[in-house]
Amino acid sequence: MRLLEARGSVAGSTMDSGQSVPGAPSESSVPPRLFIPIPFCSLPPADLPKAVLSLEPPWVNVLRGDTVTLNCQGAQGPGDRSTQWFFSGTAIPAQAQPSYSFQASSNDSGEYRCQTGQASLSDPVHLDVTSAWLLLQTPGLVFQEGDPIELRCHTWRNWSFYKITFYQDGKSKQFSHRNSSFSIPRANANHSGEYYCSAFVGQLLYTSQPVSITVQDRAGGRERKREREKHQCEGTLQVAATRTTQPRPGTNCNRGTCP
Repeated sequence: MRLLEARGSVAGSTMDSGQSVPGAPSESSVPPRLFIPIPFCSLPPADLPKAVLSLEPPWVNVLRGDTVTLNCQGAQGPGDRSTQWFFSGTAIPAQAQPSYSFQASSNDSGEYRCQTGQASLSDPVHLDVTSAWLLLQTPGLVFQEGDPIELRCHTWRNWSFYKITFYQDGKSKQFSHRNSSFSIPRANANHSGEYYCSAFVGQLLYTSQPVSITVQDRAGGRERKREREKHQCEGTLQVAATRTTQPRPGTNCNRGTCP
């Protein structure tokens, strides 16, 4: 079994200044990946600790073209240093290293898990790949009381931006000419809500889509986690990944250069 993956070429485009810059990857130039469904059950054996999957950078939402690295930590068996990777319930047989990187496209949106020889299946990590000029990034959508939360306002292709404002439920929380980060040292229930950011890219003002963040009390969060694990193994997962196309922003484009 093999995972077949190909990436298309990227056409050039032009900013208002006339300087040539790389254009956004065309969805039509990226052939769909072929995944081979392999059933698995996510309820871990009682005597094995779970593997831990992390993202680098830590954001669970990225823009198309961003580089994403997946890392899997877990004990290995003697003579077996391989790592098993799963995408939306389907094994990725071509990947066996403890970490791998890729340039995100819309068909990379989905749920990732990993497993090592002496560790059971990790908790799922969902990655959302968006096509937009501006994105509010977060390391998670659900936090526990007392957790720190770091949010980031991010532009496509890391274009320069300024006059950055962060909002919670429509109310301005922070304004800065250049600071693209917003920090909450210790989260509580009042920090739950919809967050977004706005900024100028060139001469145009852009606003990101809102991201819903929930802060749970720790007792309630543990109970919900136990309930999820109880029902994780109710059926065999055979999910064939299908290709989806994210809608493109159709307004305020600089001479046809759009994310």
